[in-house]
Amino acid sequence: MIAELGHFALVIAFVLSVTQILLTASRRLTPNALQLVLRRFCYLEFAALLFSFLCLVLLFAQSDFSVALVFEHSHSTKPMIFKVAGAWGNHEGSILLWVLVLALFAAWAAGRMIPENGLGLTTKIWSLTSQAWLISMFSGFVLWTSNPFRRLFPVPLDGAGLNPVLQDIGLAIHPPLLYVGYVGFSVVFAFAVGGLISGRIDQVWARQLRPLALVAWAFLTAGIALGSWWASYELGWGGWWFWDPVENLSLMPWLTGTAFIHSLLVLEKRGTMRTWTVFLGLLTFGSSMLGTFVVRSGILTSVHSFAVDPARGGVILAIVALSVGIGFVIFAVQAPKLPPGKSYGLVSREGAIVGNNLLLCSAFGAVFVGTFYPILAELLGGGRPSVGAPYYAATFNPMMLLLLVLMAVGPLLIWRLNTSFRMVKKRIMIIVLVAMIGSIAISLLMNNFGFFALAIMAVALSVATGAVLALVRDSGTTGEWWRLGFGKVGMALAHVGLAVSVIGMAGASLWVEEHLVALAPGEDVALNDEGWRVSMADWETKSRSNHTAIIVPIQLIHPGSEVLTLRPERRQYVVRQEATTELDTVRSLSVNFGLTDIFATLGQQTETGRMATKIVFRPLQIFLWLGAILMFLGGLMASFGGSRRSFGISA
Repeated sequence: MIAELGHFALVIAFVLSVTQILLTASRRLTPNALQLVLRRFCYLEFAALLFSFLCLVLLFAQSDFSVALVFEHSHSTKPMIFKVAGAWGNHEGSILLWVLVLALFAAWAAGRMIPENGLGLTTKIWSLTSQAWLISMFSGFVLWTSNPFRRLFPVPLDGAGLNPVLQDIGLAIHPPLLYVGYVGFSVVFAFAVGGLISGRIDQVWARQLRPLALVAWAFLTAGIALGSWWASYELGWGGWWFWDPVENLSLMPWLTGTAFIHSLLVLEKRGTMRTWTVFLGLLTFGSSMLGTFVVRSGILTSVHSFAVDPARGGVILAIVALSVGIGFVIFAVQAPKLPPGKSYGLVSREGAIVGNNLLLCSAFGAVFVGTFYPILAELLGGGRPSVGAPYYAATFNPMMLLLLVLMAVGPLLIWRLNTSFRMVKKRIMIIVLVAMIGSIAISLLMNNFGFFALAIMAVALSVATGAVLALVRDSGTTGEWWRLGFGKVGMALAHVGLAVSVIGMAGASLWVEEHLVALAPGEDVALNDEGWRVSMADWETKSRSNHTAIIVPIQLIHPGSEVLTLRPERRQYVVRQEATTELDTVRSLSVNFGLTDIFATLGQQTETGRMATKIVFRPLQIFLWLGAILMFLGGLMASFGGSRRSFGISA
């Protein structure tokens, strides 16, 4: 009965979304009545899809194996958290979550479209109709090609189990966060279509869209960071980014989305860059939709992808091409009709944001080429070449370094007019001084030097210092920066968060130290020239609810410090008969003041009975995750800025 109720609620949501489109096309209602009906339908769609998704979660929690999806991706012995996560750990459930987030942003956008918000009726009507179009397309796709409520008969006694690699708390939380980011940018598409049709791409339009876009960006940031954190300890290599194709698919909309929210700020503050802002919004939406297609089509091989039936991937491709195509056709027709923006100086805040946008879009292009060139080469019969870290180090990294330099001084410039060096001389000197002292201090603290590492640390510290100085400047003579509002404080916090993450990326990448040893229980060997030794204790075997683990205690000993113990595992999952390795990590205050993550992961057992073990030291990697948290919080804070009704929902 629960499955039937969930399916029925999904049908209701589909019918409501189609009805919205038909009502707009029929023009039978007055504009005032139509926008009111569309808004209320958005609330009903969200309620129906939320109910449908909760039904699916309940089916997984109850281990109802009469439902095919539950049988294929769950098992009665799984811990409850992974039973629940199984609801979105597959194609059908994840695409239902996708539609639910679409409806969530539709309801939120509808709640912001109150009479006094300044948006014209035409903008409101076509924005809500555009979002209804996406809901109808994807809810119809779920109903006809990916129904998560399909029954099985006869009913199996137990399920096939979830992929062991996905049975981790990090990946249980990662998809919902990522989807709020991915799908949240759909509302940018909806607002772009509505604004283009009405010809109202203006400051009011930007002000109403800003909170939604910032929340999508914040959650996309959190989703990417959580996925990277999961990969760093779950996949056994201890790194934070592998340039995996599916990792790149989430990075691309983040790059264009970052450019978009900066351009949106210019439009809101200065009433300029209309056409460029809309183009970036459509590009961000298109790259998000592209990721949805690729991870479900099987054209890319990745641990992150669903790699399902290519036929269903073809249907998604048709939806993506049609939706994105419609958006860009409307843009091509309507954008030339938009009024010209105000002029501004090259060395101004607007000029810095334009430079920011160009660098971010160039970085997007580099990642796009690196991700899809191997596919194109294979289609042309040349085999599939490998594009790895060296390519991105030569193309992506220099552009991002230039971006950081621009970010350091950009917030200090003034709006519209050219900023003379005399006006910012004092603040630039402070930035340079802090960067030099800070980078040298970090190197001394970590006992590790190198020109490139020092340069990156200095640039990152410049970004953080520039953001703080801009906040101090805006606070005026009182110095009460907290009275500036969530908007400015949130943006500064996001800039500081990026700087902190860059410090973590640089330390973990440039100062990484890796060692491969093969040990038997009781053996003790030297690890490096710094006096580290490593030993292995007797192995332990432990039976858990859904797997058996071989635990190998590893001890790291350093003269003058305590013994550090790591307990990596090899797991054998009973149901799916699959083996995985689980690394362990430790951090000690006596090792670089607790700023170095030490990973241990198990390899294969040698012919002599020794266990191959990889020990990895990654200094400062903790700052990567700390910076991501600051960016997430900064994005959420900035979404509140300037509007007390940012999150209000009105009937």
